[in-house]
Amino acid sequence: MEYSRTDEKSLAGTAHELLRDISTRMPEVLKAHIQEICMSLQDEAPNEKKSNDPGAVDNLKACASFASKYAKEIPQDRKFVQAMTNFALYGTPAEAAKHAVTIIMTASEKKEMLARELVGKCVKGFEYGGEGFLSRLATLSQLMLLSPDQVNQEGDAVSDIAIQDILLQVRTPSTLSEDPLVEYSWSTSIDEECEAKCWALKILVNRIRSHSEPDTLSEFADPVYKVLSNLVSNHGECSPSKSTPATHKPRLRLLATRLFLKLCLKKHTDALLTPTAFNALALVAFDPLLPVRSSYFQRLKKYLGRQKLPQRFFTIPFLLAFEPNTALKSETATWIRSRANFFFEVKTQQPTSKANMVMESVFARLLSLLAHHPDYDATAADLVDFARYIVFYLQSVATEDNLSLIFNIAQRVKQMRDAITPSPTYDDNLYHLSDLAQLTIRKFEDAHNWSIQTMPGKVRLPTSLFTEVRDHEEAQQIAEKNYLPEGVEEGVEGLVRTSMRNARSQGKKRRSEAHENGDERVPKRAKQLPIRKGPPKEKKIKATKTPKKTKRKSEDGEVTSSERRKSGRVHASGGKYAERDDEEDDEEMVEGVAAWRYEGGEVVNGDGDVIGEDDEVDGDRDLQEEEDEEEDVEEKEETPEPEPEPEPTPKPSPNAKKAASAGAGKGGKKASRKR
Repeated sequence: MEYSRTDEKSLAGTAHELLRDISTRMPEVLKAHIQEICMSLQDEAPNEKKSNDPGAVDNLKACASFASKYAKEIPQDRKFVQAMTNFALYGTPAEAAKHAVTIIMTASEKKEMLARELVGKCVKGFEYGGEGFLSRLATLSQLMLLSPDQVNQEGDAVSDIAIQDILLQVRTPSTLSEDPLVEYSWSTSIDEECEAKCWALKILVNRIRSHSEPDTLSEFADPVYKVLSNLVSNHGECSPSKSTPATHKPRLRLLATRLFLKLCLKKHTDALLTPTAFNALALVAFDPLLPVRSSYFQRLKKYLGRQKLPQRFFTIPFLLAFEPNTALKSETATWIRSRANFFFEVKTQQPTSKANMVMESVFARLLSLLAHHPDYDATAADLVDFARYIVFYLQSVATEDNLSLIFNIAQRVKQMRDAITPSPTYDDNLYHLSDLAQLTIRKFEDAHNWSIQTMPGKVRLPTSLFTEVRDHEEAQQIAEKNYLPEGVEEGVEGLVRTSMRNARSQGKKRRSEAHENGDERVPKRAKQLPIRKGPPKEKKIKATKTPKKTKRKSEDGEVTSSERRKSGRVHASGGKYAERDDEEDDEEMVEGVAAWRYEGGEVVNGDGDVIGEDDEVDGDRDLQEEEDEEEDVEEKEETPEPEPEPEPTPKPSPNAKKAASAGAGKGGKKASRKR
């Protein structure tokens, strides 16, 4: 406490960080000091003529975290409440206003009255650039989440401020350039206009999050979802005049993706994200800027790791097959394997659970997503290129035990039609990818000396993505036809062999580095973490000792991001496909869906049915805000800059891709195209 106030020996930053950690993880430790913290905040409160100390925001956050669990310990006297009100109106940075509102709404006995007063003061005479305008936006954002009834009394005025006065206006002149990388660039700092737009987006989204009437939700949510979708699809452009500054675009696009993820934490708002909007959200994985991709996947993995997002979001990490940044690709691949291990352990401990099927059933969703990929083409070279996604998936998920299920899912896709955009074009895309997936799985099977067994059960696919081919004769013709052009089989075979060779060399490199560092435990962990094996433990031990083929089996789970795209031209092979007459083809896939918990407390199974509720639901909104603190406009986390590896250029047009292919050879064109 002393160091946080005096900055003696330059330890104020460290002291504030410790206070934040204590308040978040063990707030009861602060019981003996909370009065002192509150007195300090009362003395530092800002006003129209005086600004607060920048370190006050950390004390406010600590106090807000403490208040969420021990509200009665917070002072209720008029001076302290006035101090929090001043922070809400004049606090700097704007994050301070957000925490002050949280304290008021959590601990005050007159929260409704105080909320109405704050809303009135924030709305009255609001002007961009005026005194404390960023703090007012932050206050409105938090009040919209914690006290929506009071804010909605001024709902039209708040919406006009967020949309008309902030989002649709461009006050910072933009620099026109023909270079796409200049028109869309990352900046480590954020100016007032971009920060204001971020708070305006949060106001709109928090209104949806706090809406308690499902019947009228779409009335408020549809326009906001459209705004977020446009930001995602248009790379952060929100101005009708297309004049958003280059450094604002990636910030706004990243925030839109994060807000989409946050909305999908609740069942009723997750249902509003259509498959088309989901596909656009998934394609943020190809953003040309590393800070955007890295932060996006950090948030995605966080929510998926806590089982807060539904199953379809597990599809997105597999789009990193062409990720040029070694660290991001390697970390994500390791995370995928760890989740696969987790689901497998659940199945081992609970034999009746279907949780271990999550990663396998995602494969159908991945093929659907690839069928709608903007760079998809049915040429031999492009299909071999797209096989990289399938190989990346197999390396991360496939084992000898589950390969038959994955192969069966690939077969079932060929018996369906596309339901997202019904058309023969997308149907053919699915059939091409189904044949490609079956071929890749067969080559993967041969390379590992595994054996695919016939699946006795039924596999049902998501009705939001697939519809059944009703005509039996047509289904028979589709099943018997080989959609792969010449030049695919050998290319896929070479791709599988190359991926295995690179995986082995990568594993040897790690073992060599571990040996040089004197750490004998690292090689064991490197083998144990990525590999999810179906056989008993005796086989695991054997696999780590036997040479060649068995060793290859254990190391194939390693994903190397140094691989480059290669294609070959040889004869395609025909294929036979099992026919199924399944009366439940159009139902959601049940075998493969674990239960996940939405933010509202509902525990949902694969059919979308609520199978239980959490008891600890009260205060979830406040807690969620604290857990997602790194999402605030002035982010505390250090986002990696794209210095280690050159950034890829944005996707060129199809004609430009073919021209580049003619001059660059087999591998040169695809690095830029897939990005």
